[in-house]
Amino acid sequence: MASRNKAPTSNDSESGHLLSIPMYFEDDEDDEADTLNMDGMRSADEKEVSYLMFDSELFPKIKVKVDISIHSSLVWTEINSYIKGSVEALLSPDAVGCLSLDEYLAFGKKRSDMSETNRRLIYQAFVIYRQLCAQRGLYDQGDIVFSCYRRLCEHGRCGIVLHQVYADEVQDLTQALLFLMMSICENANGLFLAGDTAQTIARGVGFRFTDIKSLFHRLEEARAKADAQIRVPAPISLIHNYRSHTGVLQLAATVVDMIYRFFPGAIDVLPPDRGVLDGPKPLILEVESTSELSILLLGNQRASAQIEFGAHQAVLVRNEEARRC
Repeated sequence: MASRNKAPTSNDSESGHLLSIPMYFEDDEDDEADTLNMDGMRSADEKEVSYLMFDSELFPKIKVKVDISIHSSLVWTEINSYIKGSVEALLSPDAVGCLSLDEYLAFGKKRSDMSETNRRLIYQAFVIYRQLCAQRGLYDQGDIVFSCYRRLCEHGRCGIVLHQVYADEVQDLTQALLFLMMSICENANGLFLAGDTAQTIARGVGFRFTDIKSLFHRLEEARAKADAQIRVPAPISLIHNYRSHTGVLQLAATVVDMIYRFFPGAIDVLPPDRGVLDGPKPLILEVESTSELSILLLGNQRASAQIEFGAHQAVLVRNEEARRC
């Protein structure tokens, strides 16, 4: 590893675990909250912050101190994917695990199209967010990834050797997590990454395959002393879809085209999927309430129904909350 990425020395237990992670706070309001125990197991009163927790418990408190009208999901994405989840944050020279305000303001617009005014507001929200995490003993994925990377820099790859890594659904992973996976793999050319940016379901992740190329260059810099010859692979587009017929795929392509038009740069521009089976155009059901939908789906007017529901049909929902409704 490059020396600038080497983590600060921490006291080790007999088992070799690092005992704590600095939570990189600029204020000294609560010195006892400035460390997060990492002795192999999380304590019972520590919780991982999810988007739902951020939205319902933390963001309302942030808005009390920061006059911000940006939706919580966008703020969470900027924090999770860029301020803490970018490779630049992971490789921060000061080993703090996050971008400084100046670094965030200089962040490429192709990766985050937030204006400078909004970025300043979001960074203010981030400062309050990490204060709340320290006070409540909370941590997020960025803390876990940064802790693991520090240990890797400190102790090197040990234990079971990973020669190759195969990862699917990588569009739901942050750059920092992907770089950690790439760093753990002994063979830098033994990586197989697959995903689709149009199918991102994880809240707070901004991902494009075009950004992965920069990770390989970063990895090459980190392994320069080992004379590792790292190839930057060209992405391969898999355009044949064997799970859906052409009717569904054409509807999906229309939605993706709208994303290209109204949110340029948000996802990778790829050729549309091609189906191997023909099929009818999907029907759009217009209902004003869930009760109307229930009647439409479960009603006994089978003779006049346009859709036949049975054992081979399913209703897809976004999450458990939508399922309960």
